[in-house]
Amino acid sequence: MTEPPNFLIKTDQDLIMKYGNFAYEMKVGLHELLGHGSGKLFRKEKDGSFNFDADTVVDFVTNKKVCSWYEEGETYDSVFGPLGASFEECRAESVALYLCDCSTVLKIFGFEGVEASDITYIVWLSVALKALEGLEMYDPKTDSWLQAHSQARYVMLQVMLESGEDFVKIEKVTDSDDKPDLLLTLDRSKLASVGKKAIGDFLGKLQIFDIPVNTPLEELAEEIQAKNNLDVVEMRRFLKQNSSKQTTPVLITVLGTTIPDSIKIWFINQKIQHFIDRPRQCTKCHSLVHPSRTCDKDNVCSRCSEIHTGPCQRPEKCINCTGPHDAKSNLCPAYIREKKVLELKCRNHITTGEARRLIQSQNMNYSETVKVLPASAELQETVTSKFEALIHSVNEKFERLLQAVNEKLEAQTATFANMLHTTIESIMQNMYKIVVQSLESNTSPTRKKKLPKNLDLSSSLPMQWDAGGKNA
Repeated sequence: MTEPPNFLIKTDQDLIMKYGNFAYEMKVGLHELLGHGSGKLFRKEKDGSFNFDADTVVDFVTNKKVCSWYEEGETYDSVFGPLGASFEECRAESVALYLCDCSTVLKIFGFEGVEASDITYIVWLSVALKALEGLEMYDPKTDSWLQAHSQARYVMLQVMLESGEDFVKIEKVTDSDDKPDLLLTLDRSKLASVGKKAIGDFLGKLQIFDIPVNTPLEELAEEIQAKNNLDVVEMRRFLKQNSSKQTTPVLITVLGTTIPDSIKIWFINQKIQHFIDRPRQCTKCHSLVHPSRTCDKDNVCSRCSEIHTGPCQRPEKCINCTGPHDAKSNLCPAYIREKKVLELKCRNHITTGEARRLIQSQNMNYSETVKVLPASAELQETVTSKFEALIHSVNEKFERLLQAVNEKLEAQTATFANMLHTTIESIMQNMYKIVVQSLESNTSPTRKKKLPKNLDLSSSLPMQWDAGGKNA
């Protein structure tokens, strides 16, 4: 290295100028020999046997038995696809970072003491720096990387940044010429406690690709919601055909009307596929428009569409299209049309009924139907307007209900007030009569003795209302 690198403070620049070449040699050795040279593809052979001990080998991420492997006919390239090269470079580079502080390795390359510590630090710093410089290899127009090593180091930089505790920081600064610049810093004191732990956990997930079936769906949902702007509504796994064994693909239902092309999960951008369900056929009447559990018809023969017992000797007649074929045939025009309905539903986020009505009413082929569907933005606007109309309707109904309740409450309050007024007026009249009688000179002594008792009885109801604190 002939010139100090950008994005670093002066002391880090000086260390890289001094030890950069030595650190690079050691990192390349670990990257090539122990990175690319480690790992094994667990495979299930044609005869059902495994190339590993399936009874004793443990998945070190879940601490359970290994439950996923390469099936017959699968290769590394077929499983990873375009991601394969970057994935492998990321794995090898992570091995180099994880092992670069090993004293045995450092001694093999001739480093000990403070110098060994500096070499380890420069290995980590150089990976983060190369990740930042490698952004020039990213094409935002196509959302793709032009170089696998650059993509791998960028992912590793994200791991360091997300490890927390300010282990790695990238800050916006102004250089000596008053121009915007970036400053990359790495906390050397946290290499072992934060950095190595984060890379170790990440490396474990790289070694075991795919989502094992024993990974809890709750954990997977938390990861997806934490790293992506998505609300997961439901998750479930698929079952192998004619078996109860779960497979690694996961069906995810998210809230909203738009689906991203990929999601970030455990530091990897994973492309996703739209789930297009196959037509469900009733096992009783073989209709394609309702499930068996809601069918109230008798069992019919799928071959002739009639009700009978024993082997069918009649001509074939499909119950769905009346064509000369079995109702279970995948070549049935009705079955093919229903497949198109389900695909239309999935790709345009509409209901099955809407998709079916759209195809039937317009009486055109599938490709033409897709062309006339509203764009995603228009569809979103339509959904929003319908939702707002629904909210407005609900608010109007609630206001009418609230007004009716208030009117009824006011009527009941008025009735109660009238009853209370009549009761009090009657009591006061009785009290008045008692007082008048007591003042009369010809009132008998016996009636005068009863007067206090009568006053107590006549005044008891008003006293009870005073105690309530509302009519005092």
